[in-house]
Amino acid sequence: MTTAQKDTASSATYPKPAYAWYVVVLLMFFYVLSFAASGYIFGVAQDITAALGWNDVIFIGGSAAWCSYLPVFRDLQLELEQSTVR
Repeated sequence: MTTAQKDTASSATYPKPAYAWYVVVLLMFFYVLSFAASGYIFGVAQDITAALGWNDVIFIGGSAAWCSYLPVFRDLQLELEQSTVR
C-alpha cells in the first residue's frame, strides 16, 4: 500500500468537517438545554414540593429519581398555568 492509499483510506474513516461541527453544535445545544431544564425544575421546586407533599430533604435527596415523576411534573405545570390564568 502506498502512502497516498494510506492517506485516502485513513481520511475516509473520519467524518467530514461540516458534519463534525454539526454534531458539536447539536451536542452543545442539548448541553445548554439540560442546564435550562434543571434550572426550571429547581426554580419551581417549592411548588413541586407543596403539590406532592414533600419537604426539601425529600426533594433534594430524590432528585436523582425525578425522571420517574415526569408525568406528575407535566400535570403540575398545567395546574400551575391554569391557576395563574384565573
